[in-house]
Formats: sequence, structure tokens, C-alpha cells
Amino acid sequence: MIHGSPARRRNYIDKLAVQLYPNYTRVLNRYEKNLIQRNRLLKNQASRDQLFAWNIGLAKYGAHIVEARRKLVKELDKRFNEVYNAIAKTNDVVNIAYSHDESVNTEQRLLNELESHTHSDTMLGYTSTGPHRHDIHTILNNIPAIRDASRGEVRTMILALKFIEVELLERVLEKKPIILLDDVFSELDESR
Repeated sequence: MIHGSPARRRNYIDKLAVQLYPNYTRVLNRYEKNLIQRNRLLKNQASRDQLFAWNIGLAKYGAHIVEARRKLVKELDKRFNEVYNAIAKTNDVVNIAYSHDESVNTEQRLLNELESHTHSDTMLGYTSTGPHRHDIHTILNNIPAIRDASRGEVRTMILALKFIEVELLERVLEKKPIILLDDVFSELDESR
């Protein structure tokens, strides 16, 4: 998750959000349908007017996705440092953050981005901006973990996120979830 592609990190957050937020699946599906249609039009060199309705839909559903992801990442970040250090027995500082910064009007901002990228998107034949391009960053001691974290530190971050995930799911679902982990200890030292 940490060294993989941004799509893997988005997928992790989205799968957790689907379990926590009742309407999230519907919003994701609507966003995806709008994205597929806009990309078809882009490949066919559609006009700005033809794309506008799809831009509106992408901005509307995209804003819901961004807000849900922000909310969830904030929830994860609240406990991330504490849980990580409980496992690692260190004083490291770890954080998780969503790449799309806070904005007063996310829907309008997304619409503006889509509109401003129309020409380049038409040349590319696909939509180059939006939640389907965002990322989730993990930070270790103020340095991106993707750049500096050891395999053991990465494994510890993932374990910490899984523990927090269990807490969130238990709180929302009022059931204790079962999580299966394969080869958990392979990258951890004796104290972890």
C-alpha cells in the first residue's frame, strides 16, 4: 500500500469508506459512469459543450468522494501515530494525509479543474484530473514514507492502519470484524 501505486491507496480508502458510509458505493458508481462517458467523448474529440454535462456530474460526485476520503483519512490520522508507536516502541512521528487539500467549495474547484483541463484531456483522450487521480500520503518523521521508510517501518504502518480499521468498523457496525493477515511478521524485528 505504501510503496504501491496511488490507485492501491485510493482503493484501500474507498473499500473502507464503502463499509463505513452507507451511500459511498452509489456515489463511486455514479462517478465512474460519468468518468467513462467523459473519456469516451474525449476520445471522439467532443466539444466543450458536449463535455459540460459530464463535468458537472464528475464535480458533483467527485466532491462527495473527496469529502468522504478526507473525513476517513482524518479519522485514521487521529490514532495513526499512537498505534504505530505502540507497535514499534519508538518515538517516530507518523501521519497519513489526503493529497487534495481542504477547499471551501470542492465541487466548484473540481468543475474548474475539469474545465481548465479540457484541451489537454482532449489531446490525451482521457480525464487527467479528479478524485480518480488523487493520492493518500504516509509520512514518517516529516519525510514521505514512500521515500524513506524501511520495510519494517512500512509493515508497522500497515499494521497500525489495520488496527485502526478494526476500531472504526467495530464502532460503526457494532460487531468485531475478523481480519486475516498473511505473513505479518516477516518484515518485523523481534521487539515489534
